[in-house]
Amino acid sequence: MNDLLDLKNTKVIYIVFVLCACIFFLGKINFFNMCFALLGIGSIRTILSTVLVVGIDCIIGLYFLLKLIKDKALIPFIVFVVFNVIYIAAHIINFDIYTLAQYIVFVVPFAMVAYIVSEEAGSEKLFKAFEMIMPIAVIMGIIYIVFLFTSDMHGIASIQDYSYGDVAYALLPFCIISVITFIQKRSIFMVCSYIALSFAIIYTGTRSAILCIAFAIFCTFVVLLFDDRCKKNKIFSSTIICVFILVIVYVFCINVVPSSSRLSIITDDFIKESNENIGATVNVNIGKPKDGDETIQSISSVVWSVKEQKYDTIEKVYIDYIVSMETDKKTTEEVLKNDIKKGTEKYIIVSSEQKDWASDYTVHMNRVNLWKTALMEFKQAPFIGNGPLHYQTKYNGTFPHNIILEAMSDFGIAGAVVLVGGIVYLAISNIIICYRKKAYSNIKIVIFIISFVPFYLLYTSLFLNGLLLFSVLSLIYINCNMKKNINSVFMTIK
Repeated sequence: MNDLLDLKNTKVIYIVFVLCACIFFLGKINFFNMCFALLGIGSIRTILSTVLVVGIDCIIGLYFLLKLIKDKALIPFIVFVVFNVIYIAAHIINFDIYTLAQYIVFVVPFAMVAYIVSEEAGSEKLFKAFEMIMPIAVIMGIIYIVFLFTSDMHGIASIQDYSYGDVAYALLPFCIISVITFIQKRSIFMVCSYIALSFAIIYTGTRSAILCIAFAIFCTFVVLLFDDRCKKNKIFSSTIICVFILVIVYVFCINVVPSSSRLSIITDDFIKESNENIGATVNVNIGKPKDGDETIQSISSVVWSVKEQKYDTIEKVYIDYIVSMETDKKTTEEVLKNDIKKGTEKYIIVSSEQKDWASDYTVHMNRVNLWKTALMEFKQAPFIGNGPLHYQTKYNGTFPHNIILEAMSDFGIAGAVVLVGGIVYLAISNIIICYRKKAYSNIKIVIFIISFVPFYLLYTSLFLNGLLLFSVLSLIYINCNMKKNINSVFMTIK
């Protein structure tokens, strides 16, 4: 067993760490589904993909358990169990078997990897594993670019079972690794990989992933400034090169956009999302209730809110009712539509010209509306929140695409402070301790973790998030492993 678990001498360990790196880009079973689809395998591809992912999980899980036994790490194991139970508690209470199965297969492995890489040797092995399979990621990125330029799709082209987001976040970890490695020690291979991966990620049009690249450059520069081994002028010049490459690649991409790339949609406005047409802009007379003689000139999307006793856009009126009513979004919208269709005027009053389209209206949940509704839900219960999974339940599985806002909606200001404060404290504490202990590989893992901040703020959910679980547990384990005895550290805290 000792030979098997020797992180320095056992070649088998490299296989384990390659598999650890693989879980960051598989996209659950989507990658394997895509591969099987391209091979012409149809109805059973989901089963085959699941079997492959479970096989990878079992290998990682076996190594995780053997390492725990070798390290005699009872307390870390308890932390592992407690964190996972708390994280999935809402689904356990609901006894959602399907979601629990998804959690075990797709999220728990990230928690295992967090402990595996928490030691200095483990962190170094993970980075080497990423570097070993970097050429595969680069080739995958180039193939995706070729696919976009040769596809006859328009707007958003996706390979079967593999969306633009899957591509972006499959390639992003490798792009971040290439940035960190290049700034720390310049490498032709790394800068070439960085260029190719940046092209592919930008062409996916995934804004959060593009911002993650920029944030990775910033974080690497700031953190490595404190590295005694690196010359400051070299770090600065390497950072300038990375920024210059990213700007040049982005400018090129937005000027040479394949029609099938999502980048064609966000090029005109990188920040905002286009809203759906909520009614043509025409002048119509809307009679104010209680005074049929008084009319106003307005765009067709303005309606009368019975609740607020004022005119407002139909979007704002709908959102106000959705937040204030206890039913979920879909049910509330049906109530409002029926009110308009039947003309009961209990909630909304519209003109005859508006009735047809207004009675079929649905709120488009773009980023602005997601964040707006999350803040409004937070105001309903600002201190302790509305309860776990409140937002996702009320909005029919949709999440705010911002873990802080989701935490505020579900757990109030208390939960948000614990989440954000805890992560910020652990990240800063780890950087300081790692430099004091000269654990440079662990520093790279910390940079890797914090580079995903835009992902957490613009793209993903607070729940069932393997990368988030990996990040939190890694920061905890690394912080404690800087001491000679991790068990004694936890006992001291207790």
